[in-house]
Amino acid sequence: MDKPILSSIFCIANNYKRYVSSLNEDTNISKTNGVSRMIISFICESKEDVYQKTLENHFGFSRSTASNIITQMENDGLVLREKVNSDQRLKRLVLTDNAIKMYEVLKDDMIKFESIITKDFTKEELKSLNTLLNKLTIAMGKE
Repeated sequence: MDKPILSSIFCIANNYKRYVSSLNEDTNISKTNGVSRMIISFICESKEDVYQKTLENHFGFSRSTASNIITQMENDGLVLREKVNSDQRLKRLVLTDNAIKMYEVLKDDMIKFESIITKDFTKEELKSLNTLLNKLTIAMGKE
């Protein structure tokens, strides 16, 4: 009998959290939550400026959740909100030097982890998996 999809998603998320928690326990990375790590990676890898709305759209956060996460990251010394000259209402998210150093350590581990979990998939299977995960994300966002 197949495992329910939600059980599989929970299991994957739990194993991922466990893996990330074990990374670099001697650095500040292990003291930073997984969401903050993902946001740090996203901002570092982004080719464009990142704003709160960018995070809301990319990660599916509500406005209040995104605001709370950013505030916590500010308090942790990971991100700054910088005013944008063209629109004083906008605040660009800028990583601190500490967050950039974390990313440099973290990115190799993220690449290693992704290669571990995808090694048994063909390119076609990975493409299908991405398509299905995107459909799930969209479907979950509609409720």
